[in-house]
Formats: sequence, structure tokens, C-alpha cells
Amino acid sequence: MNELSSKVVEYIDSIVESYVDYTETHQDSGNGHSHLPREGGFHYNNCESKIMAFLYDNDINSRGLSIEQLSELVLDNFEMVSGHIFSTEKENELTIDSYHVSEIENQLQISQIAKELGLNLTAKRLKIILEDSNYFHKVEGDEILSYCVSDCIWSAIITADHLEDLIKDHCESWLELSDEVLSDLKEFLTLNLDSFKADSLKYGELLLTVATNDDGDQWNYQTGDNSFTGGAYSLPHWATTYIDCDSTPETLLEDITEQLQALINS
Repeated sequence: MNELSSKVVEYIDSIVESYVDYTETHQDSGNGHSHLPREGGFHYNNCESKIMAFLYDNDINSRGLSIEQLSELVLDNFEMVSGHIFSTEKENELTIDSYHVSEIENQLQISQIAKELGLNLTAKRLKIILEDSNYFHKVEGDEILSYCVSDCIWSAIITADHLEDLIKDHCESWLELSDEVLSDLKEFLTLNLDSFKADSLKYGELLLTVATNDDGDQWNYQTGDNSFTGGAYSLPHWATTYIDCDSTPETLLEDITEQLQALINS
């Protein structure tokens, strides 16, 4: 290969190498795949189960957050990290999805290259020159299509420390029903459950609606079909539950509390 051909090959290869480096290592390139977990990768990889196992393996306290809340924390805060297809997952990192780059394609203009190098380059001449390139090139008209096989993967990862901090921060701002409301609800359900069960048996079912305000320190209730009257209408957040013969004060309170706390934090 003569000096002129070497100059052309080195110039074109340097452009391709720069693009390969960008595709495999630049954060903007990785972030371009960050939509994939929410578009199916999270569920395809059974990540809800992976999150629970990750918390257990890294001794992270979920602080009572549901798997839905934990999943949202992970999906909102993972980072795209570059790696190799044969990389192994670290114990303190949770991978929720990954994208294999596989092939990197770049498109160059012969006329632009000729102008920058100050040379008279034709497609026919370039086909011969590029036989000595480190990459595969397809020359068509004024275009050079360059291809490179890549073993790079971009993985959506969250570390144990990061997830633990997110859980702590979330719980510090998490609103809960006041102790007074919880106490009132427990007493209310214990005192009235027998009569509610009797009505449920009589009418086939009984719908109980419990409502609270934005701060979770007021409450009211109503039973029935939630028409346009009832104690719950004075408050914005409603929890509904059906009462049957197997209902207990404890299970009802847990269900109502979970619903209302999710609503006042939404």
C-alpha cells in the first residue's frame, strides 16, 4: 500500500474508530437505549422477582414499600453502563435489562473525504484502497457504508447502595395515615364487622368505602353502592373493599391503609 492509499485508509479508519468508541462507551449512546426496560425488558427479565432477591442478598430494608413502588424507584433511577457480552453481574449490582450493540454502521461521503484530504477520489479507486482497511466497507455511488462487529452491551443497572438510598429518601417524604386515624379505623372495624357481615350475607355482598384527606389525618366512611350521598364525599381519597364472611379487622385495615396511603402519596 503506497503512501497515498495509507493516508486515505488511516483517515477513514480513524472516523470509524471514533464512531465505534462513541457507540460503545459514550453515555449519550447508552442513554439512547434507556427506554427499553419500560418497553418490555423489565417484565421480560422477571425483574420484580429479581428486585426482591436483590434486596435479600444485599440486606436492604424495603421499609414496607410494595413491589410496585420498588419497581418504579428502579425504573426511574437506573443507569446505562457499558460492558462486554461475557461480563458477569456483580453481587452489588442489579441488571434489569441489556442491549447488545452487535453491529455498528457508519455512513461516509466520498466527496467530503476527498475535499478534506485534497484528493481526487473515485468509488472505483476507493474500493481497491479500502481492501487494506481494518473494517468492512461497501462503496456505492458517493457513499461508503462502514460496518463493525461489536461485543459491547449497554446494561440498565442500579447498585445496592443507590437503591438503599432511594428507599430511605422515598420513605422520608412518604405520608402515612395518622396514628389517630389508624386507631379509629381499627376500633371501627372491630366494633362493626359482625353487623357488616350480616348485611353482606343478607344482600349478597357489602361494599365498604373509607375516605381520607390529603394529610391522612381525617377520615369518614360509607357502605353501599357509592351513590351521590355518604360520609366519604367530603374527602378526596377513597379506599374500597368488599366484606364477606372471611373478612377480619386486621385484613380489612391492611387493605384500606395500603390503598389510602398510596393515594395520598400519588
